[in-house]
Amino acid sequence: WIGRPGIIAAPTMQNSPDLGIKSDPVAAKALLDEYLAEKGITAADMDITLMYNTSSGHQKIAEAIQQMWKTTLGIDVKVTNQEWKVFLETTKDPVATPQIFRMGWCMDYPDENNFLRDVFVYGGSNNPRGGGGLNWGPGDPYYDDWETTLLEAAKEKDTAKRLDMYRLAEETLVKTEAAVIPIYFYTNVQVTKPYVIRTYAAGGHQDYVFWDLTQ
Repeated sequence: WIGRPGIIAAPTMQNSPDLGIKSDPVAAKALLDEYLAEKGITAADMDITLMYNTSSGHQKIAEAIQQMWKTTLGIDVKVTNQEWKVFLETTKDPVATPQIFRMGWCMDYPDENNFLRDVFVYGGSNNPRGGGGLNWGPGDPYYDDWETTLLEAAKEKDTAKRLDMYRLAEETLVKTEAAVIPIYFYTNVQVTKPYVIRTYAAGGHQDYVFWDLTQ
């Protein structure tokens, strides 16, 4: 699931439980072994780099992924990091973009379109024209149909129909093409007095002006 739960037309665990790839270590290892046999190489021959922007939190996640893939698949993944400004330049460079890199998104408006079309469409935030980033565009399998689906979803007024379209779009991006691996949504921990009634916007931000007291 890519879009934040609670925004308009977003597939979620509740309304789209079968979306995406589920954890299956046996199947994953079988697919890897099939690939290695096809290429005539071993896991030791693979040169894979996972890059993240410098942060202790991102480092922990990268190292956890590194260990999981080593334990489950038997592959060694190099982990490296760069400061944010340099990282943005690297991940949008058609030559320097690493095989795998982390990226986050804080929405501009509460609609699934902002997480899919604005970010991943050709020329979008993380799929620049000319290469770099996702590096997926016209001419790639499934891309043209995928972009058409997103355009139609943006114009559709029926939320239920839009949800169906976004399910299809996420399935292509996350499973069919396996171009993106959604990991988590940002969260925060808060403590509230029992007599304070908090209110939140669709994006999770607090609308303090609408808070109320029960006493």
